[in-house]
Amino acid sequence: MNLEVDKFRREKPGGEIIRLDGDKISETELVEAAEAASLFSVSRLVIIEGLLSRRKSGEKDKLINRIIKSFFLLPSSFFLLLWEPKPAAAGILGKFAKLNDSRIQEFKLTRSLFKLLDSLRPGNGRQMSQLMNETLKSDPAEVVMLMLGRRIVQLLVAKSGIGG
Repeated sequence: MNLEVDKFRREKPGGEIIRLDGDKISETELVEAAEAASLFSVSRLVIIEGLLSRRKSGEKDKLINRIIKSFFLLPSSFFLLLWEPKPAAAGILGKFAKLNDSRIQEFKLTRSLFKLLDSLRPGNGRQMSQLMNETLKSDPAEVVMLMLGRRIVQLLVAKSGIGG
């Protein structure tokens, strides 16, 4: 997701970026984010995190239908990014695939990243260095550093016994 945000910032300098939580978003918030005119920015990127992975509900279906119906009315300077922590159902993705100029991408973490995380232990510098180089060839550095940071925190919590 960060790569797409960086691309938007490069291609649309001065563009507005709005982030919304898919678990908590209401139809009113969606309409405001998508359709409200901005005084200062020309382009707008609206990021909705976790909308499609919400529990099955009428509210989720209503939001998805609203997005699809509104998409045709929005200016070409509007961009929507739906980010999901896990793969979405094919039926839901099919609704979005029918929209003009829509693109569905899946970004998977590579096996080498998980090998690197599993190799994180004292005295294993050589293997970790090789795995780090291999991982950075296929995964963004930001993702690798985030995952390493998370793993270090997990190891510290496990060692101290705080978590349980």
